[in-house]
Amino acid sequence: MSKQPAISVSSLNLLLADWKTLRELIQEVIRTSRVTYHGGESTDVIYTALSDTEWRDLTQGPFHTFFTPTLKAHTLISRLQSILNTHKSDWAKATQALLPEYPTFPPDAADKLQNAVLEKLLKELGTLSKTQFEAWKTFHKTQTEGATVLFTQTWGALSESEQRELMQCEPLSELEILCAERQITPPHAKDFPLSFEAYYELKWTLLLQGILARLHQAHDEKTLSKAFKPFKPLLNTLSKTATHLATEQKKALTNLLAPIITLLPKGFWNL
Repeated sequence: MSKQPAISVSSLNLLLADWKTLRELIQEVIRTSRVTYHGGESTDVIYTALSDTEWRDLTQGPFHTFFTPTLKAHTLISRLQSILNTHKSDWAKATQALLPEYPTFPPDAADKLQNAVLEKLLKELGTLSKTQFEAWKTFHKTQTEGATVLFTQTWGALSESEQRELMQCEPLSELEILCAERQITPPHAKDFPLSFEAYYELKWTLLLQGILARLHQAHDEKTLSKAFKPFKPLLNTLSKTATHLATEQKKALTNLLAPIITLLPKGFWNL
């Protein structure tokens, strides 16, 4: 089930040094993982470089729908800044690594851009990113509440540990480890990046297996598949909601970047 990101995590870590807001949002996700799963200190608010696994969790896991276009938007502005400040060679190389599929920006078009405009857009992008990230967190909370009702109606009251497991938004890598330990073939094992529908199916299947084991009932894959059927309508609903959220996010990003997108060569920018 393993798949590595196509771009270098070292390039991202270099750029995140200057992307304060996005760095904080990423930190919020990975710090939860480090504290919950790796024994980190909950009071540690100092950002440290992402590991390859954490980078993969961001771009292939449940929040990829938020982080991928947001990273592209930040990278676009940073790449244009590097054009205006060509002496920042490391910065230019890093942005090129993150946007390898985009054509080179014509040097004679650089006079159409102004650093002040780019700085203003970067600040506005930070504000928009916070708002959009909160929307995805609310989405997760809503889906979790719906699943809690369904689990309780079907299997009775959940234990405290089961409630915590349901509320957490575990990184993809941790769910993969659990699948291996419990000898479960992950649903959508070859589909990357995972949709929210696929993520929740994987997460809830693992929880369901634990509940069946606690109740001393059969919990093999065939039984799990049958027991999971009541959750299918909920997955269909959340899939539509996630698609709508993703579409609105891309529209907002495109509208924000409109002042510079109109200056770019055809094919230079595409979410």
